Amino acid sequence: SHAPAFTVQEQEEVHKSNPVLVEKYGGLLTKNLFLRDKKHGLFLITTEASKDINMKDIASILKLSGANLRFGDEDLLLEKLGVKKGSVSPLALMNDKVRQEVKFCIDKTLMDAPSMNIHPLRNDLTTNITPSQLTLYLEHVEHKPTILDLSTLAQDASTATTTSAKALKATKSTPTVDAKVSSEEQQDGANKNLKKETMLGLSVKKDEDFANWYTQAITLSEMIDYSDISGCYVLRPWSYFLWERIQSWF
Repeated sequence: SHAPAFTVQEQEEVHKSNPVLVEKYGGLLTKNLFLRDKKHGLFLITTEASKDINMKDIASILKLSGANLRFGDEDLLLEKLGVKKGSVSPLALMNDKVRQEVKFCIDKTLMDAPSMNIHPLRNDLTTNITPSQLTLYLEHVEHKPTILDLSTLAQDASTATTTSAKALKATKSTPTVDAKVSSEEQQDGANKNLKKETMLGLSVKKDEDFANWYTQAITLSEMIDYSDISGCYVLRPWSYFLWERIQSWF
């Protein structure tokens, strides 16, 4: 037991203040995200605490076409998983055993580690659990986990940064008489590489599935946000800016 820990930072402070327990049990700290999407439903994402999580990356890994993942509010969390904010963990899935509404996803790093630390439905306690123990528990509550290999995101980001740097360097290189490719061609090639890396990540083509393409285009570009109320949506800053510019012409 320990003082209530609502955030990852507070979990870290608890560990620092209990070196004996840390030495005895070890275990990776965890981060738990309760997410919702109008089209794809509810998700509980558990990752290693130090990892930065991007909603678009999660949607991409899970192949959620047209997804607009957002955090579920505390009322929804309490209704579906029976816990309050700051106390979320995979153990809360016991409260979803009957309805089976929440899809569970877990970081591969945690499943490859000797053990992990999670809250047992309250944030003034911490339970150290091994991957095998967690697997047995998930079988009991009938929630098959989806394993997320988040290391691929870091590799993709590194590759994109390297490629981008090379492309920029190519645009700045001084052309010579013997160069096989003209400076204009290098510039064009660099721009194409940069364009590929800055695309929104649309998974469908406009001429193949216009409806899905349009939905992805306006959500991934952060133009609008769909509401839980059918037929309603929220204009985000970019789209409102465009609307104001259009109005200024009339």
